[in-house]
Amino acid sequence: MERSDQIVADAVLLIHAGIVLFILVLVCVGGIGGWAWIGNKRFCLAHLVGIIVVMFQA
Repeated sequence: MERSDQIVADAVLLIHAGIVLFILVLVCVGGIGGWAWIGNKRFCLAHLVGIIVVMFQA
């Protein structure tokens, strides 16, 4: 693999890991903090879709 390909692959990995961490941290902090909108059905559905998309990309 060429050096530029490795850089792009690493960037994609970091972006995906960042998205997963953001989603998980947001939900955990919101759940602990008692944020009412965390339990919103639309938010939960968007969260689930985000996790599924990242899972299939991995």
